[in-house]
Amino acid sequence: MYYDFEDKSLLSKLDRKFGKYALKNLSLIIVIVMGLVWVADYLLIRMEYPTLSSFIAFDKNLVLQGEVWRVITFVFVPESSGLTFLIFGLYFFWFTGTLIEREWGAFKFNIFYLVGYLGSLGFGFLTGYATSYYLNLTLFLAFAILNPNLQVMLFFFIPVKVKWIALVDFIFIMLELLVVHWVVKIAIIVALLNVILFFWRGVFYSVKSYFRRKRFMRELNSGYEEAERRERKRQKAKVKDVAKDEDYTDDDLFN
Repeated sequence: MYYDFEDKSLLSKLDRKFGKYALKNLSLIIVIVMGLVWVADYLLIRMEYPTLSSFIAFDKNLVLQGEVWRVITFVFVPESSGLTFLIFGLYFFWFTGTLIEREWGAFKFNIFYLVGYLGSLGFGFLTGYATSYYLNLTLFLAFAILNPNLQVMLFFFIPVKVKWIALVDFIFIMLELLVVHWVVKIAIIVALLNVILFFWRGVFYSVKSYFRRKRFMRELNSGYEEAERRERKRQKAKVKDVAKDEDYTDDDLFN
């Protein structure tokens, strides 16, 4: 990975020091395990047995009773039992996660997911509810902030820019935030805070640069307008001088 040694942020310093220990292809690992859980759930339901998801989902009371694996395994619970999720959901999660890891590096991507996971887990113990669904959903927002104009094939055949899909994703999250139970609201807010934590500086400076460019263009345009006004005055004065010269006749030359 290329390091920007002028970047003095704490995360960059930790990356340079501990980056070699980062777990590579994290999104692929999560996708593979989640896919296996989905297949196991499908088969167990067919055989009328309890699903695997019911044994690995987060449950505060069961964790306190000794089923401590649930504090980790809940991130592998499939977000849906539908086949569409298996095909498109897992592919999109792998696709966005891989590109973010490629741009950030494995260490920063690990930290991003870890912070979101710890936030979801912490509020899970406070409220009794924890899910990786909104963490995975906001992962796409992070991807869109990094690559807003990248064109992807939605459903493998519809070309669309990432920023428009992210806008729909964000609107969906905001609408859901208005109607869901307060416990779910907390889960959504925690996931969004993770995005804000990692991108607030970049967004702040992008907005600042935008208004700086707008001010520069206004000043530049006003300078052009002033120059054009001076040029028009000069041209008018020149025309008047030429008109005065044309008033003279041959007789005037001898008077």
